[in-house]
Amino acid sequence: MGSRDEAEHGRQTQFERALRELRSLILNGDFAVGERMPEVAISELLGVSRTPLRQAMDRLVEESLLERLPSGRCSVASFSMAD
Repeated sequence: MGSRDEAEHGRQTQFERALRELRSLILNGDFAVGERMPEVAISELLGVSRTPLRQAMDRLVEESLLERLPSGRCSVASFSMAD
């Protein structure tokens, strides 16, 4: 693989890891409903950079686990396991 392909793979891997781990934290109740999701702290917690974390957060907004605030930040959405 060339360095560009490796870089792309690394970003995808970080995105996938961020998505999987952040989804798990939310579903396990580690973040309360309505709690703001601080990007810097979460990126450090998950060991990923902020770009793939933002991509993961965007996906979780689409999945209705997070909601976008007027400021552009995210908070944990209210949901049930049936959702």
